[in-house]
Amino acid sequence: MKKLLRFSLMALFAVFGMSNAMAGKIVFADITPALENGVQYPDPFDGGDFTVTFAGGGNDGKYYTTGSAIRVYAGGTMTITATSGKLTKILITYDGTNKPTTADVVDGGTYDPETGLWTGDAETVVFTRPSGSGHWRIKEIATNDDVIIKEATSVKLNKIIYGGSVGSEIGFAEVTVVDADGNAIDGAEVTWTSKNQAVAVISGDKLQLLSEGSSSITATFAGNDYYKDSKASYTVNVLSTEAEDFSSIQETAPKTDKNSEAIATLVDFQNVTVTKVYNYLNSKGNPQYNVYLSDENHYGLMIYANGEGNEIGLEEGQVLNGQAYAKKMNYLGTYELVNFSKEGLTITEGTVEPIEMEIGEIDVQHQGALVTVKGVKFASYSDAEGNLDGYFSDGNYNLVYKDRFGAEPTLEDGETYDVTGIIINWSYTPCISPRTADDITLAASTNIQNLTIDTDASAPIYTLDGRRVDQNYRGVVIKNGKKTIQK
Repeated sequence: MKKLLRFSLMALFAVFGMSNAMAGKIVFADITPALENGVQYPDPFDGGDFTVTFAGGGNDGKYYTTGSAIRVYAGGTMTITATSGKLTKILITYDGTNKPTTADVVDGGTYDPETGLWTGDAETVVFTRPSGSGHWRIKEIATNDDVIIKEATSVKLNKIIYGGSVGSEIGFAEVTVVDADGNAIDGAEVTWTSKNQAVAVISGDKLQLLSEGSSSITATFAGNDYYKDSKASYTVNVLSTEAEDFSSIQETAPKTDKNSEAIATLVDFQNVTVTKVYNYLNSKGNPQYNVYLSDENHYGLMIYANGEGNEIGLEEGQVLNGQAYAKKMNYLGTYELVNFSKEGLTITEGTVEPIEMEIGEIDVQHQGALVTVKGVKFASYSDAEGNLDGYFSDGNYNLVYKDRFGAEPTLEDGETYDVTGIIINWSYTPCISPRTADDITLAASTNIQNLTIDTDASAPIYTLDGRRVDQNYRGVVIKNGKKTIQK
């Protein structure tokens, strides 16, 4: 739409004999022959209907490929002169924050340091760099009819792969260039660079990891006639090929209520099952992603991510094998995995089956395991913050109950239940959280009514699960089509 409008206005000017209206533009990176890095250019640059001259100290007017710009230091000047007519608009594009921060850097007219736009009526305009450290980096200059106020942009990164092992290749983050209103810009492309070439280099659409260390990876949008340039960066960590065993990570978690700094690691997954995927919005409306994992020994971890577009990309029942990069972060006494990347894993489809355990066997190392406890009595309870919902007791041990996943089962104090749920951690306390309301049922022994005592030995006898037994079996049985207690 903006292009069409511009072209229409140009055609209108031509009809009314305005084709000679003053205009001009210089892009220093596009000058032919190319400007040389670190060379000072004291002579005027020709912009068509204007010239620009840089003067001052020994470094003023030097071109550098870093920023693709001419630099002006303290006391240096940039003089823009009309070759015919007068200057009414000047738009200066700078590299990043290397630009004027106040409006009093010009000898006349009005200057907006936010947009880089000067307006006025003059044959010559002089900009002077104030004293102090730093410098300006001037990338482009446009005058009068060539002035187009470019819209600000930003580069958004999602699903970032934060690291991997030496010798591996990983993909780049998902990238979207958006305008000032947050709308994606069609056709906007970025270029990728790696700051530490000894650690990681760009190889086509992949990042090749060469040696241990870290490197800043930057996505740059160069801008165009209508949009300003922008960039975004993240850090990639490259680790040795030695990986931590998934089952042992939780054993090293400090028993503390203070969160520790995240530690980059490679995790060795061996038949680790995704037991639960839980996505939700926090109190501020931001998406949060939790994935619970458990290995064949029923030891587990939780993967955590947040922010729109950063879904972890795993599904319940999937089985993970191989090595993957993550950071382990101590949260309320157990390790969680953050900055997780599933690259390098072999993922197969499977099923999630609960393991029956006694309450006394369960600890926080089982976080993520799908567990069943049977014949446990419920008591409602809440801490001062309202974080907990009760506990189940087998008479010797208690297991805290927390409705983490919004199952909302109907529970009665003093009733006995069979409970299936994911083991989660709360302040180094294991809790059980049902996936749905159907995960909690009345214990079989409490759901039998109208029992009779029968001593007739001639009728066949069956247990409640259908097995035929004899008179030596003791307990609740079915005999003559009725439930009875055999003593």
